[in-house]
Amino acid sequence: ISGAVTSSGTATLDRAYRLATSAAVDQSDAAGKYCLRFAGSGAANFCFDLSFTSAETGSPLSSDSFSFQVAFPAQTTEIDLLSQGKQLAFATVSKNAPVVSFTSPKSGDQWNGGTQSLQWNASDADGDTLTYVLLYSTDGGSTYVPIDMDLTSTQYNLDPATIQGGTQVYFRVLASDGINTTAASVGPVNVRQT
Repeated sequence: ISGAVTSSGTATLDRAYRLATSAAVDQSDAAGKYCLRFAGSGAANFCFDLSFTSAETGSPLSSDSFSFQVAFPAQTTEIDLLSQGKQLAFATVSKNAPVVSFTSPKSGDQWNGGTQSLQWNASDADGDTLTYVLLYSTDGGSTYVPIDMDLTSTQYNLDPATIQGGTQVYFRVLASDGINTTAASVGPVNVRQT
């Protein structure tokens, strides 16, 4: 979860990507002035502080940003950003996650150079606006590296020379409705570097 707070007390929450992961989550600071409340879940707030000071120059900032990897409690219906109990921003958790699937490339395709088009279909039963993260893997899907984030189109033109090639290349797209996230993968694709 990421966002920004101004020194005058206004705030925004950015679109989030909710993923199953075994990675360590950030720890809450119980004394923090700002808190994320996971309404409907009964879970404890995740709190943190902002300095409104430039790390490079030490000069004051009119806004400060934050980004945390946090556990997402079951039954959450809304994420609220609070400061001393006052709601600064919120994001509603819709009932349905997006649906996404690749249409191109297909498993077994061979790319021999030149721009290639990755395409996928996506929908959301709640009618939410979707954004996408496109990733690739060269180890058969064990680990993924981002190609691009916060995409709004369901097509991406890729020059294969910009990624590592091989016979076990997989692509993954994450579709987010702002919080709920669904993934689709395709591969292997044989990407030959020419």
